[in-house]
Amino acid sequence: MNQYVIIGNGVAAISCIEGIRSVDKESKITVVSKENHATYCRPLISYYLENKTDLERINYRSEDFYEKMHCDVLYGVTATDIDAKNKRVVLDNSETLPYTQLCIASGASSLIPTFKGLETVKNRFSFMTLDDTLALEKTINKNSKVLIIGAGAVGCALARELSKYNIKVTVCDKNDDVGGEASKSNSGLFSTSATMPVGTLECKLRTIAHSMMMNICKDLDVPVIECGSIAPILYPEQLETAKALTERAFLNGVYDYEILPAQDILEMEP
Repeated sequence: MNQYVIIGNGVAAISCIEGIRSVDKESKITVVSKENHATYCRPLISYYLENKTDLERINYRSEDFYEKMHCDVLYGVTATDIDAKNKRVVLDNSETLPYTQLCIASGASSLIPTFKGLETVKNRFSFMTLDDTLALEKTINKNSKVLIIGAGAVGCALARELSKYNIKVTVCDKNDDVGGEASKSNSGLFSTSATMPVGTLECKLRTIAHSMMMNICKDLDVPVIECGSIAPILYPEQLETAKALTERAFLNGVYDYEILPAQDILEMEP
């Protein structure tokens, strides 16, 4: 029988648990969680600051998820070393966990810039975890002056939420515009529900998210280019699939989804 150890307790870890249980119902699963919280939806922590969600609705899975999956969770514990030769994970409480299969799903961490004087700032926070959010929430008051270092998707979202507190917020970044790093590649595109299976949760959430994003852009006076996208049909047999997707898009409320001849596409090229 296998002994699974998963380092981390975020979305990837949950997917790993569900994947294991789809093929192995009996083996032991142990999750090592640095945080003291059950798994939650990390992108929602900025919305928590604006009271658009709460600690219950931020949960990524139900309260009894781990029990149903028959897995143990070690909260507030950090993996400090991996003894690959003997297949053991060393924890910061000096205990070790044997494993036959290991998944490292610890996620990313904030890159803290190194510059003179940072160590003298008492109230400084990262913004990656729920604990970061709760600590920041306790510190903010009407006299707060907040400096956010980083103008990517996270930094800008945080600035917007903090601005609702009517406090002074300043955002700085090493680039000459916002979204100059990873955000420029994965946060500047709106995805619609056009081709999603009708009635699915993803379809409903995409529809809601698209409307929310358009409203945010309008509120912040951010221009939006509604250029659409093109999915090329390379083979004749793909035409029937394209027709089915067109019907699905109509059912999902996307009425400008259409099949174009090659010449029309060529004329659209810049």
